[in-house]
Amino acid sequence: MRSKKKILPLLIAATLTIGVTALAATGKISMWTGSSASRADYTSLPTVEQVTKDIGYRPVLIDAFENGYCFKTGNIIKNSFNNRSKNSLTSIGDGMNCTFEHVCSNS
Repeated sequence: MRSKKKILPLLIAATLTIGVTALAATGKISMWTGSSASRADYTSLPTVEQVTKDIGYRPVLIDAFENGYCFKTGNIIKNSFNNRSKNSLTSIGDGMNCTFEHVCSNS
C-alpha cells in the first residue's frame, strides 16, 4: 500500500487540475500560459528551503524512487491565467511551480 506522503502530491495535482478545468469550462479562463527556461534551474536535488524561497510553497522532494528512477534536473515554471479581455486572473492561482525529471538508473 502506498504511504500518505506519496499519495498527497498526486491528490493535490489532481485537485488543481480539476479546479482549473472547471474554471476553464465556465469561460472565466480563456488563456493559460506557462513559461520556463530551457536550461535546468536545478541540476542537483534542491533543498526544501531553496524551492520554498524560489516558488513560494513547501514541496515534497524525492531524490530516488524504489524502481530505480533518480533525480536528474528541475525547472521552475511561471503560470498565468487570463480572461478574454487579457486581464490576469490572479485570484485563481497565478504563480510558480516546479517540474522535476527523473531517469532510470537500472538501464
